[in-house]
Amino acid sequence: MNNSLLTSSVELISVHIPKTAGMTFLYVLYQVYGLDRVLWDHPCGGEYDPTSLTPLHQQVIHGHFMTHKYDGFFPNAIRITWVREPIVRLISHYLHIKNRPLDKNNPVHREVVEKNLSLLEFAEIPDMQNFMSSYTAGRQLTNYYFVGVQEFFNEDLTELKKMLNWGEFTVTIHNHNPDTYYNKKLQEYLADRKLINQLKSLNSKDIELYEAALNQRAKRKINNVC
Repeated sequence: MNNSLLTSSVELISVHIPKTAGMTFLYVLYQVYGLDRVLWDHPCGGEYDPTSLTPLHQQVIHGHFMTHKYDGFFPNAIRITWVREPIVRLISHYLHIKNRPLDKNNPVHREVVEKNLSLLEFAEIPDMQNFMSSYTAGRQLTNYYFVGVQEFFNEDLTELKKMLNWGEFTVTIHNHNPDTYYNKKLQEYLADRKLINQLKSLNSKDIELYEAALNQRAKRKINNVC
């Protein structure tokens, strides 16, 4: 194993599960650490191969990658991720794909657009089922330094700021769905109980993961008060 990686300056690895406020969190990281100290490991921004001989000078790695990607690398770095209520996250993911320019290199995006898939058909795609769990597979939530919950984003971010002694920053929402359209469609889907039950049955692992994150959050808050 490359010793330069083990002695790297990387101190924080942030797993960005799509549609969990990851872009908003990225811009917070930019403010706290500086643009040149944050590596955006993302298919659209240049993926980093930890097995390469390329040394890193960044303090933070953030992006769309599975947690296990950096297992065995940067042992002193803390791990952070954010989760979101699974069905709302799934709907947000679907609407985001439906309302962005076609990415022909993305097979799921191409299938959704070309076949005009419904939300349920989208949810039935194997790779879209238990999506959050696929990102965290191989690492228990209790093994993360911090697991934030998007529904409590500002509150959890304030808590993380105190835990890591961060300086001041501003929160600006990035990469969100168009408010009027998104909220209207979200409410329509959530009102369809049959559909919601079908979506829940397809994402039982994610529901368990989310409940575990909420329980972990509750325990963390109690410990911080004590």
